[in-house]
Amino acid sequence: VRMDLQERISNLMAATAVGTAVEQDLLRAGIITMGAALTATGGTSAPPLVILDTRRTAFFKRFRDQRPNICARYGHAPFDVPLNEVAAWRLAFAMGDPWRQLVPTAVFRKINDAGGALINDRKAKADLSVFAEAGGQAGAAGFWDSLLGQQDRNTQNFRYDRATRTLALIDHGFSFARSGDLCNSTIFAHARHQSSPVLSAGERAALEKLNAADLHGLRGFIAADRAMAFERRATEMLRTGRVLAPGQF
Repeated sequence: VRMDLQERISNLMAATAVGTAVEQDLLRAGIITMGAALTATGGTSAPPLVILDTRRTAFFKRFRDQRPNICARYGHAPFDVPLNEVAAWRLAFAMGDPWRQLVPTAVFRKINDAGGALINDRKAKADLSVFAEAGGQAGAAGFWDSLLGQQDRNTQNFRYDRATRTLALIDHGFSFARSGDLCNSTIFAHARHQSSPVLSAGERAALEKLNAADLHGLRGFIAADRAMAFERRATEMLRTGRVLAPGQF
């Protein structure tokens, strides 16, 4: 049974209603301005940059801005894309570090009668030196993208702050893939699978906890077939003790 849009939104809103301080800021702070996104490239649907009255900046990935033809190419409906951002954050939060630190906080919010995901801005740029300077974080990102079924982690869909050596994974709209869905690019999963595919003790423990906790509520956030595919990936990784190959959905 496929959940309808309102049910998914309600479940995600309930999960974030008493969440972290950053979630509360994104949910409740007033809007000072909302303008064009300050991105190097326009992407498929560059989200507006929002400045909150707490001086936090965030990107607003709205339902209405998603391009149906591109979404369909990846096997998603336009409304899936913003909700996947919030679902990915809630999953990362439940799984804990290092994944909680890798994934930007995201909440569902309406601004000017437009609904979508308001995503905390992780101020940095895409920088491939992350692989040399922060190999542990890059490896954790590879595990995450493999588990999540990330379909488009290209060379622009991450941020790396060289000053603090901190990695952030942005753009989870095309994730939670199913068998046969398109895989465009997964640079971290590819690097992890090539260099060190064996699961760490922490990763194995996280997967075991994930299964014991019924996917940390993920079934209430994404469609049933996507949750089943996600669960299969977790089970297969535990069975083999290795991250999956890129695109192995």
